[in-house]
Amino acid sequence: MRITDLGIFGYRLPLIRPVVIKGQSLLTRSGYLIRMTSDRGATGWGDIAPLPGFSAEKLEDTRDQVFHLRSSIQEVEVPETWSPVMGDLPPLPHTSDCSSAVRFAIELALWNLCLDTVRSSAAQKDEQSCHQPVFLNGLLTGTEDEIVNQASQLTRSGYRAVKVKVGGKLLEEDIRLTLKVREVIGNETLLRLDANRAWSLEDAVWFGRAVKGSNVDYIEEPLADPAGMATFFAACDLPVALDESLLEYPFEKLAKIQGIKAIVLKPTLLGGIRASSRLAHKARQFGLQPVVSSSFETGVGIAGLARLAAAVSRDIPVGLDTYRWLATDVVLPMIETQKGYIDLEELERRPLEINHPLLEELTPIQR
Repeated sequence: MRITDLGIFGYRLPLIRPVVIKGQSLLTRSGYLIRMTSDRGATGWGDIAPLPGFSAEKLEDTRDQVFHLRSSIQEVEVPETWSPVMGDLPPLPHTSDCSSAVRFAIELALWNLCLDTVRSSAAQKDEQSCHQPVFLNGLLTGTEDEIVNQASQLTRSGYRAVKVKVGGKLLEEDIRLTLKVREVIGNETLLRLDANRAWSLEDAVWFGRAVKGSNVDYIEEPLADPAGMATFFAACDLPVALDESLLEYPFEKLAKIQGIKAIVLKPTLLGGIRASSRLAHKARQFGLQPVVSSSFETGVGIAGLARLAAAVSRDIPVGLDTYRWLATDVVLPMIETQKGYIDLEELERRPLEINHPLLEELTPIQR
């Protein structure tokens, strides 16, 4: 199969409520979709969505990278069954110097291109389909009362896990909120926390000891200085998940820290799908849980991340619940998540239908 074209389209989608990321309030989600086509008439879409406050690249810079790639990957031959989660296949040429968000989009577009190519074959379609649901980790935000109500509602609707952001309030308030959420969700639902490096070691230990009886599955990045994670775990026996630290330290060094239970895999930030898949494989070797997570991508990105989660996270609830924040989407119809899972079999049965009126086709910027 030969790649024949690569187009890029801008989008700007409203959110149902503001998202506060590192003190910055987002009211909309902006990014680019890329459309890859082949000589077989197939089409594959990818999603470029750098996350403000976390991504190293700026959105406008990714546009230039795509147009630079456009000429270099046209006429490239790729296997019709190319998959970024298969370690024996070579990377797509000319992408090693691209930013993380662009690599994610290019790999996803090619993956979708290959799926579109084989979709017409009944035998191959059965092989490509995944019959297991991808369970979601419900993301709770808002005031204390709103979070408690959301926790109750999501649990009743079928969510197997919920996550609470902590570290942005007084410690006493975070402790009270954690205890309340555990009370309303019961003992069967996983309770996860995310502190985004908000605390000193002293404050983190105080918090950890106070919520010890809440059976917390893990807490993401509790410390401003990750060097103290082993001390934190020894002091309060609260399992830790790695997120931001994966971008800053060698994985093999982090994986040996006592108390690490999981790693949060955000391909938009970690260098794409292939890089995240390799990291997931390493995590399994160390006995850690790889938890695929999103960066507020559109339905194009979420569908690809769900497929990746089915391959590497298996039945672990994953962090794709950010999709609920989109008031509308570039994908029609919007992906169903309200029951606490994504039906991957349904997504794989049909190609993504793109909501073209929400897109603006872009051309190279003349300098």
